[in-house]
Amino acid sequence: MSKRKSKITDFSVLLAKYFKTLKDERGSSDNTIETYSYAFKLLFEFFSQELKIEASLITLSDFNKANVLKFYTWLEEKKGNSISTRNSRRAVISDFASFVAREKPEYSNECFKITSIARKKGDKKVISYITIEGMRLILDQIDSSSIDMLRDRVMLTFLFATGVRVSELVNIRIGDISFSAPSKALVHGKGNKDRFVLLTKDIASLLKHYLKESNCYSSEHRHLYLFRNHKNEQLTRFGVDYIVKKYAHLAREINPSFIPEDFSTHKLRHSNAMALLESDVDIFTIKELLGHASVTTTEVYATTASLKNKNQAIENLSKMIVDPDEARLWVKDDEIRKFLNNLKKA
Repeated sequence: MSKRKSKITDFSVLLAKYFKTLKDERGSSDNTIETYSYAFKLLFEFFSQELKIEASLITLSDFNKANVLKFYTWLEEKKGNSISTRNSRRAVISDFASFVAREKPEYSNECFKITSIARKKGDKKVISYITIEGMRLILDQIDSSSIDMLRDRVMLTFLFATGVRVSELVNIRIGDISFSAPSKALVHGKGNKDRFVLLTKDIASLLKHYLKESNCYSSEHRHLYLFRNHKNEQLTRFGVDYIVKKYAHLAREINPSFIPEDFSTHKLRHSNAMALLESDVDIFTIKELLGHASVTTTEVYATTASLKNKNQAIENLSKMIVDPDEARLWVKDDEIRKFLNNLKKA
């Protein structure tokens, strides 16, 4: 390991200033900050493992094109990152290099060399996704015997049925769920754009059952996040991804043809879109459901015209993955119905 003496380095000073700029001047979201932070955690890991330089000892002299290129190669070969993920990390490092060049002109030459590293081109891949059968196979690996496993089952069902981004999922609070007909969830999307996601009776019943079992079905728990970890804290995007991959791995061992090797949480979003397409839902309705930005006036009109299809589209999809017995758990509960009515009155 490096024998350098620990001190506040020029690199660490500028990195701290960079993140302050992202938050205070650029107004970057918490999700963006988290993504950028993870890129630098990987960079620190690379410096420690491959160059034997601890994070606290990295200087601007170490931040050069040769080392950055090695870092990108390490991401692919040692961390197994895809080309698109490698390019995403490159975008973060390149942005920081541009920042350093402005703050420290004496390093601008080397920083420009870093920003000149081109995006790596890769073969265009067909979007991988899972079918309804594949999703049911994953859900079959969760027996819901504990509150954590019940959470996992409801969470994966919610992800597939609604197509929300994982960054949106982890930020949903109990108070964002409305069980008044039509049931819906307030989703905080990219670019601070909020939207409502419709919930079918089946999905709503699952959510109610989950909230009841976790003792959180009352107004005093509205501030809590809908899906939490064992410490009763907000799940992270990486935590959700770990859970999804765990059950996908179990399902793949049973039937590899149903679960793609590169399956991830975001693939559930792709799978939702593909399932809707295969159900003959028009592309503009899907665009609305997934919260994609409209780019032309024509699409705006088309989206407006297709809104009547939204509820039926999700209804058909959720019926395919929610067992009838699960959906009836709360529908038959007269006591809960009374409780819901009291909430409405309140």
